[in-house]
Amino acid sequence: MKRWLQKINIVLVIFQIQILLYSQERSQYNLYNHYQPIINPAAMGSYDQLTASILFNYQMGGFEGAPLHGLVDLTAPIGQTNAVIGGQYALDKIGNRFYNFVNVNFAYRVRLDLRNYLSFGISAGMQNVNIDYSILNVPNPDPSVINQQVNKFAPDFKLGAYYFRDNFYVGIGTNNLIKLRPNDPVIRVNINDIQFILHSGYRFRLGEQWSLTPSVLFKQIAGSPMQVDINLNMSYNNVFGFGLSYRTLQTLLVQLHAKIARQWFLGYGYNMGLGFRDNTFYHGHEVMLIYTGLNTKKKLAVSCPRF
Repeated sequence: MKRWLQKINIVLVIFQIQILLYSQERSQYNLYNHYQPIINPAAMGSYDQLTASILFNYQMGGFEGAPLHGLVDLTAPIGQTNAVIGGQYALDKIGNRFYNFVNVNFAYRVRLDLRNYLSFGISAGMQNVNIDYSILNVPNPDPSVINQQVNKFAPDFKLGAYYFRDNFYVGIGTNNLIKLRPNDPVIRVNINDIQFILHSGYRFRLGEQWSLTPSVLFKQIAGSPMQVDINLNMSYNNVFGFGLSYRTLQTLLVQLHAKIARQWFLGYGYNMGLGFRDNTFYHGHEVMLIYTGLNTKKKLAVSCPRF
């Protein structure tokens, strides 16, 4: 009987982590408006200079096994062409699970006329999941269960399209084309696993110094409620600013951002839960650092909203 109770405890812990994973599906970013290639590879087409981004995200503070996420992304135009190439490494830690993503990204932009551009992007790479049951906090664990280890690899793909002009953008993207299932030996594409993202924003000029950028993001995956992000960012002379966001998962986000010198951008976001799990309070932090290199000679004729 004692051994069965131990197994039941382990199953309950794993079940709680699975719920967290299901609600997560892929990492929830908060500062994506400032560097959109992290959610849509086609957005790289709006960059005409070397750009690097580092992001750290800690979600649902106070919950055991809360998600931790880190990301490094690089975007660079290819000479004087309309092609842009990049790379991305991301790490997720959720409970006793560690996910790694390594991708090469490519985008190509088409100039529709003097002020309008359309970009297409693809991201291809590898994803890995490592599950260590030995770190579960279970008293007197059953060795036959707790010593299990999982280490599995699968391809990873993302697709996107992105239209942009002065002060406006709209993009659509997909990810999770191949969902890595630790206990399923078959690697396949399932339409029910694919995550669809639609995002758009417009920058209003308020005099010579201030700008206001409302934006929205829709995220949908089969069998789950649609997630909607409503964002509002105010910026002074593209030097510093602040913002407020509401996510229909009952999350409120407050953010600050500033340019450091001419080529560095620092953003910070604090999110808090509103009524999650019987009104239990939770919170999270996100920090983003962006380096922007000098413009190439093939400079874009438009200014896409970012900071």
